[in-house]
Amino acid sequence: MSGAPSRPDREPSCRPSQTLPGTIRRLRGAMGWSQRALADVTGWDNATISRMESGRREIRVDEVVLLADVFGVDLADLMTGQPLNITIDRVTE
Repeated sequence: MSGAPSRPDREPSCRPSQTLPGTIRRLRGAMGWSQRALADVTGWDNATISRMESGRREIRVDEVVLLADVFGVDLADLMTGQPLNITIDRVTE
């Protein structure tokens, strides 16, 4: 034994930093949106959406709040990746 304090095991699927990118991608797909469409709705550029979804970019709290609003989901559900009940109101022009 090394004497170093042991670390509690962490369940990877419970870590918002890993679940959030996949949840964003899943919700975007459920809405039928491309990354460009989500970028247009949020005011961000397409590269930002791509980096967020791939986990190559940290997502700030204010961005998570905006995404929850855009997708019409509860902030806690977005963060945890829990089953999301979404109603999609598609706008046709």
